[in-house]
Amino acid sequence: MGFCKKTKGAIAVFMSLILLLVFVFGCLIVDGTRILSAKSIILGAGDLAMNGALANYDTKLKDMYGLMGMKEIPEDLSEYFNHSINAATLNDSGKKYGGLIQLDTESFQLKPVNGSQVCCTEPMRQQILEYAKYRAPLAFGDEMLDKLSSVKKKMKTKEAIQKQLEVSECFKDLNDLCGQLKEKLDVHNGYCVQKPSDREIENLENQISDLYGRVALMDKIRVALSYDTPDSSLSTKETEYCVKSFLNCIETVRPETEHPEDCFSSVMKALKYQQEINTRNLDEMVNSASSEEEKKELSKLCENYRSKNRVIDQYRNKVEALEKSSVSQAYTEIFQKYYPLGDQAIQSAEDAIPVADQIIEMLTSDQSSLNSKMKEWKEKIEKLEEPDKTQQMEMYERYDELINPGSVQDMKNCLQDNIDYFQKYKAYWESFEFCEVPLYNRSEPDPAFFTKAGRYSSPKYENNQLKEEAGQFFLQNYVSWDYAETMEGMMYRNLNEHPYFKELENLLNESKNQEADGKKNNMLNEAQRILDNLFGGLDNLQDADWSGTIPSEWLSQSITESGSSEFQSMDTESNKKMVSSARKSMDESANILDSLGRLLSGMTEDMLITEYGVQMFSYFTIDKDLDGKERNPDAIISLSGFKFSDKTTAMYRSEMEYFLWGNRSAKENVKYTIVQLFAVRFLINILCAFTNSQLISETMELASGASFAAPLVQAALFLAAALMETARDMIDLLQGKPVLILKTQKTWASYYLDFSGMNKKTENGFHTLTYKEYLRIFLLLNNFDDAKQEKVLARMADCMQLNLRKVSSKALDLTQSCTMVSVVADIAINTTFMESIPRAIQLTDTNATNRYIIHYKSVLAY
Repeated sequence: MGFCKKTKGAIAVFMSLILLLVFVFGCLIVDGTRILSAKSIILGAGDLAMNGALANYDTKLKDMYGLMGMKEIPEDLSEYFNHSINAATLNDSGKKYGGLIQLDTESFQLKPVNGSQVCCTEPMRQQILEYAKYRAPLAFGDEMLDKLSSVKKKMKTKEAIQKQLEVSECFKDLNDLCGQLKEKLDVHNGYCVQKPSDREIENLENQISDLYGRVALMDKIRVALSYDTPDSSLSTKETEYCVKSFLNCIETVRPETEHPEDCFSSVMKALKYQQEINTRNLDEMVNSASSEEEKKELSKLCENYRSKNRVIDQYRNKVEALEKSSVSQAYTEIFQKYYPLGDQAIQSAEDAIPVADQIIEMLTSDQSSLNSKMKEWKEKIEKLEEPDKTQQMEMYERYDELINPGSVQDMKNCLQDNIDYFQKYKAYWESFEFCEVPLYNRSEPDPAFFTKAGRYSSPKYENNQLKEEAGQFFLQNYVSWDYAETMEGMMYRNLNEHPYFKELENLLNESKNQEADGKKNNMLNEAQRILDNLFGGLDNLQDADWSGTIPSEWLSQSITESGSSEFQSMDTESNKKMVSSARKSMDESANILDSLGRLLSGMTEDMLITEYGVQMFSYFTIDKDLDGKERNPDAIISLSGFKFSDKTTAMYRSEMEYFLWGNRSAKENVKYTIVQLFAVRFLINILCAFTNSQLISETMELASGASFAAPLVQAALFLAAALMETARDMIDLLQGKPVLILKTQKTWASYYLDFSGMNKKTENGFHTLTYKEYLRIFLLLNNFDDAKQEKVLARMADCMQLNLRKVSSKALDLTQSCTMVSVVADIAINTTFMESIPRAIQLTDTNATNRYIIHYKSVLAY
């Protein structure tokens, strides 16, 4: 036991060290426990303060719309918080409960949370969902989904009908081509009928021969007149004798005569005397007179000679003029009239052939728009269900019968035969020559005529000799083909008698389309009259007072949606424009109905927001019952019991429409909604019209006389009937009455030949929708898009704000009223050891206090 003596007192030292550590730890535990207890107290006091702030909500907003928003934060909440953390309000026999944990408020701030205003998107959305999920009857239940499912199924027909409209436009293109071909054939036939007959050709040949025989005669006279060698036998004759002989010869010449050959001999004799006289001096003859009397006589003779000297020049000019007139007459009366017919007939036939080729291409090629559209249409039809499939296939087969390229090909062959024929016809006229000069384009004598005439061969200038030489000259230089031989083997086709031409005349007879156009125009005019009067009841709608702060502006959501205040325009100037504009309208309206698939996939929260809007706000037909009669004003209330009227509702009968469009004009919002509703009903009625067997039969009968445009005419008749049916639907919808979603043959009213359905009345039933239900669909489609839902909620806040102002002069400002509050506070607690121990071992500043600061933050919402 000796070894223990050396360690005496060691245990006490270690125990002291251990006890010190245990004591320090125990002290820290005591202070930590007090701090944790203080935090729990502060948390409770903070919740009480925030609940106190939130309890100060606006009762009007709560009663009218089921939403909660703070009016203002009470000023005494800071004092209330201080009392709560120290239990200052507890007093039992004078005992104090705050001694153990004494808390001091260093700072306290309770304020609304920015972004939690009632009108902000998410706070409003959450409150609406909370309110509506227990109260709003979910109208989009199985029944509504079943109704929309029927529309979704019908939308499968839309693609087939759009293809049918495209096909009808292609048939209109075919009809236009046929019209162009008919016009070009008329031009070609117009030239063909001017073609001379064989007997006329024979007469024309004789006429040309006579005219150019005369040209040959005139050329021979001209040649003779150009002979300038003097007659040597006259050189021995006295001048007086020559002058008198000249005057005797020239006396019988008539230069204006149309037959200069009859005085040719006299002219030539006078010409020889003239040539001899021109070699002598007439003045010497006069001066050689033996007496004054003789001198006077010779002077008079010379004077007479000089006056008659011009006759030969006049005769020569007349000959040249007659030659020109003969050539001109042959050109203007024969060649210019009949030769161009060849070019004109050939050109008109060549103009017609490309159009015929286009028609053949359209009817035969798989790549043509008509055939490709027909193929696409058939593919869409085969995907349809009965009875739509049968009805569409019936129209497809009817249109397919119009595609027959055989007769067009035969017409093209006839045109080619006529081209070959008229090329030979041209060659015949081009064969006419005189002196190797073509005559078909000769309007004046060619110099070759005179050159080829040569010299006058006979020494005697007798009239008969002249004619003989002229005849020989003509026969040697005149060339023409025999018409019968030239045209042998050529075939001329009279296209007026061609079966295809007669068919075109029959099919393109516009008078046959008058009945169809008349029926269609009557339907369109009546529909337009109804539509023009639809907006008449909107003038009584009241506009709100938009002064003051508006939530949508404050949220920067005050954006007016782009809408139309005009009904979908269908250009009725022509059937093709009408169909084309209808196709565009279908594409635009189909976006709404195509979205129905998303409605059927389940959107509970969006449905609740939609139903809240429908049940808590007014719309255009809210004052009408299902029979179109005025409702009892006391029965027009919201889901919360708020009574709708023009005195309590700033935008009475147009609030839901405002949700959709955001226009501050109530009238414009309702207009936009009516136009959108019209577009949807028009599209649905188009789908029903094109599958209505009775309407198909009527339109086929009316369009039967429209040739290749029959499909287009039928499509236009369908569209006019759909427009009329839609106009009737709009009257019922705006009166609050239900309208069948899909029309059958029995429930369709707008027929062309059967007027028994014009007074049909739609019974309220399972497959009907009212104006209110269409609004529900439009609003739900908007709520499905997050960006649009933000605008809808902002516009709901606008209506709430406006209505609160309507019923109270001290209305809550939704842009300032918050749904969340926050508390930020610094609370001090005295500690016994937590600060003393570090200071004792010099780990902290010696001036540090024994106070610990608790930083408290919290948020609370409704």
